[in-house]
Formats: sequence, structure tokens, C-alpha cells
Amino acid sequence: MEKEDVLRELKELETALGRRPTRHDSNRVYQLSRKYFEKWNNMMEEAGYEVRHLQYPKIPEELTNDLAYFLGLLITDGHLQYAKNKRGYTNAATYLFTSYEEEIDLLVDLIYNIFKYIPYVGKKKKFGFNQREAYQILITSKQLVITLKERFNFPIGNKSLTAIVPKCIMHTTTKNKASFLRGVIDGDGCIKSNGCISIYSGSKKFIEDLNKILEALQIKSKNILQSRNVFLIYISNKKDIERLYEKCYKNSVYCYPRKLMSLERIIFKNE
Repeated sequence: MEKEDVLRELKELETALGRRPTRHDSNRVYQLSRKYFEKWNNMMEEAGYEVRHLQYPKIPEELTNDLAYFLGLLITDGHLQYAKNKRGYTNAATYLFTSYEEEIDLLVDLIYNIFKYIPYVGKKKKFGFNQREAYQILITSKQLVITLKERFNFPIGNKSLTAIVPKCIMHTTTKNKASFLRGVIDGDGCIKSNGCISIYSGSKKFIEDLNKILEALQIKSKNILQSRNVFLIYISNKKDIERLYEKCYKNSVYCYPRKLMSLERIIFKNE
């Protein structure tokens, strides 16, 4: 095999995917890029793609409001990947997902503000009932994944049954707790038109911890309910929703506009 053959396979992969390939799309092409071009990006440049220079995220020493919000999004609508392939190379990445194109710029700006890192944005087709096109915002950094795992208690891989609120959030300031809660609601909360906010999780521990955060913010929630293998808490009292709006959303720099608008429709419904 020659370099031209590898580039031909890369183009065939692009045609099959209907988009620019990433190193995660084909282990074979990735391995060939290492063998014939030393690096994936070297192959992409030779194939005529625009390639960003290697980046290293700057991980904050202290927990900030923006980082707390990022952690809330990550624990509900994100994913950590850390695995070694057969040749010993480590694939490590941090993912955030959204099905709303208008939220991409917000997430990219948030990540750059926290980590001074410009993430890769790609498309990923959703399956099942929800056929909206999904977008993945990707940070490729082994050190960030390790930090999120060891410092912030984030599980690697599927976390639906093992998620917990990071210990640093449980013992941080009220403002950081509010920012984390905003991230959780933006990522996976449900704000209904009837004036009820609900949060679901397969992890009972996560819901129990989240209930403690609500108590610290003086927001009352209904008792933890279980429906099959899913646990949930919900907020239905208008005064508590108003308190959540004041503490978590009002004047916030980062939040999903659709969630903010849903809250404001409830609060200002009769004004």
C-alpha cells in the first residue's frame, strides 16, 4: 500500500459518511494514518483539509461559575471517552451534545472561555423517536479526561446509572451551586408549560445530591419518585420556580435561550 491508497480510502470514507471524517470514524484509516503519515492531521493536511494546530486545554485551578455550569452540562448531556486500542494508543475525549444548532456557538464560546481551547464541532445522527440531527462538541485531551475523572468524580463511558454530583459542587459557594444546577437543567431538565420543572436520572444518588443542592438554594422540590428504573424530582410551586430563575438564570452569561424563555413564560405568564 502507498500513501495514495490511504488517501483514496479517506475520500471513500468521507463519501460514505457524507461529511469530513474524524479519527473516531474508522480505526483502519486511523491506523493507516499513523503508519504512513505519522499523525492523523498530517494525512488530513495532505488530503487538502484545513487542520488546526494541536491544542492543550488550560485546566482552571479553581472552580468558577462557568466551570460549574460546564460540569452541569457534562454530567447530564456529555460523555467522557478513555480507551486504548490494540496498538496501545489512547483515545481520550470530552464530548458535549446538543440537538439545537443555535446552541453550538454558546458551547464553543463557553469551552474557550474556560479552557482556552477551540473544540471540534461535528454532526451525529440521532436514532429512535427523536430524529433531530445531533451535534457533538469535542475536546481531545487525555489530561482533561483524567482531571474530570479524578478531580470531579466523572465516570468514563456510560454514566446513566453511576452519575453523582461532584464533591466540589456539594461543598462550594451558592453561586457555583446555582451555575451547576443551571447546567443540569439546560442539559437534561424538562420545563413544562404547565409550570413544572422535572429532572430525571437513572442514578438515585445523583438525584439525592441534586435535592441537597436545591435545599441549599432554598428551593423546595417534591419527593424523589421512581418510575421503573428512572428517578426524578420536580419543582411545581411558582415561588420556588421564581427563586430558581432569580438564582440560576437571571443575568447569567451562559444559558440555553430555549430554557430561559420557557422559564420566563411561566413566571411572567399573567403580567
